Amino acid sequence: AQELLLMLDEYWEQHPELQRVPIYQTSGQMRRGLRVYETYVEMMNGDIRAVFQERKAHGEQNPFRFRHVIDWKNVSHFDDTGPCVLMATPSGLQSGVSRDAFEAWCEDRRNTVIIVDFAVQGTLAREILGGPREILTRTGYKKPLRCGVAHISFSAHADYDQTSGFLDEVKPPHVVLVHGEKTEMMRLKGALEKTAAEKGIPRAMYTPAVMQTVKIQHQPLRVVRVAGRLAEKPLAPGQRVAGVMVAGGGTTAGGAAAQQLLLHPDDLPTYTKLHRGRVTQRQTLATEQAWQDIRLALEVMFEGVEGAGLLPVTGVSGKASASTDTEAEGSSGAAAAAGSAEGEAGPGPGSQEVHTVRVGDMVTVTYKAGNDSAGGACTHLLVEWEGGKVADMVADAVIAVLLKASGGPPGLERADAVWRAARAAGDSGAAERAEAQIIGALMRAQFGPARVDEEAGTVTVEVGAHQAGCEKGVEVVISLQNGKVSCSDAALRGRVEKAVGRMMEALRPINVEI
Repeated sequence: AQELLLMLDEYWEQHPELQRVPIYQTSGQMRRGLRVYETYVEMMNGDIRAVFQERKAHGEQNPFRFRHVIDWKNVSHFDDTGPCVLMATPSGLQSGVSRDAFEAWCEDRRNTVIIVDFAVQGTLAREILGGPREILTRTGYKKPLRCGVAHISFSAHADYDQTSGFLDEVKPPHVVLVHGEKTEMMRLKGALEKTAAEKGIPRAMYTPAVMQTVKIQHQPLRVVRVAGRLAEKPLAPGQRVAGVMVAGGGTTAGGAAAQQLLLHPDDLPTYTKLHRGRVTQRQTLATEQAWQDIRLALEVMFEGVEGAGLLPVTGVSGKASASTDTEAEGSSGAAAAAGSAEGEAGPGPGSQEVHTVRVGDMVTVTYKAGNDSAGGACTHLLVEWEGGKVADMVADAVIAVLLKASGGPPGLERADAVWRAARAAGDSGAAERAEAQIIGALMRAQFGPARVDEEAGTVTVEVGAHQAGCEKGVEVVISLQNGKVSCSDAALRGRVEKAVGRMMEALRPINVEI
């Protein structure tokens, strides 16, 4: 619109005989846009800037302050008794000032309508370009169309020649045609595809509908500088290199800033101000199994267990002596001989047997044997790994294997087998004695050391024994006849009563009476 007004204002300035014919513009949006154009004249093209400088030299006004264009704000006071030029919107004549003026003037042969924008299908502007004899007003009445109709395109739509010439210059592999009539867009697409095929140019054409997504695969070319330990060995073409890419990090040999660096994570502090963070996960599991059984379970399930086969398993016995897997599996005579030669005869008082293996170079499993006689901790497994999605998955699998290998409380399986055999043989006395052993094993696993007195029909548990420097814990006595629990600690008594109740329900037959 501003371009048209500039042209009209300049033409009127060059032809004084036309200056008696006023030019009106009715668009509020264009009125607001003119303020922007007046302010930023220096950002226009060379012709506009030249006119601005020329007028400024003669003390004249801004070129966007038109001399022969009148801003039409009040439609009710418009006088159409003489000739005039009216620039009105919308360009499709759907409604508004343009539709009102057209319906008022379309019957006079002296009037002319010039469509300067793209006429969309379905609009009145597109309809009158077809040359009809009548038009239908907004009120539903028909009017004869006697005025002249012309089409001079000033729209931003490019035709085939313009679009094809632009594509020949740019040569893009993907072209998206938007903002056009569907039929014309499909014709343009077909013509452009045919031209590209004739010239042997690979090109994909897209004509998406409104709100339709166009997905184009794009692989940007990135140039990075490999530094540090990743660059120690020559890299072959096509070889995959994994590391941390740092944008705008480091400097080149000449001191210039490098755009992107590819580094090993451990090289970050050397080339940048960044430091790699590590999160070490740790899980402790109690076990009653021997180290040989634990290691065998890991070797059966996983490959790459350091310590399997010829690789040694790290082991420590006593204060500072190292024992290998071969020593642990040797005969007692050989072990005694080795011990006497080194001045050691196996774990002594205060010593702790420790073994370590590493699974998949990610997860470390440490076996620490307990020493109850010295009041130390019980035998347990320490699982450690550095946090990460792969290491976490391997650690979960390792912990599952260790829990399965640890099995149930010691003596539980044997007591359960005796209990089942006694029940099958109808020996109630043997079954009651086996039940006592089962409850004792379960209480031992849950609360601590437990003693079973089959004659008295009781189970005595010492809760907290050998912990926090206490030689003797809280004593809990359980009667197997009635399930009564005796304990000086009320909270502990409640916990034990719940546990005993569940055990009794599991061992006794289910009551099916209604």
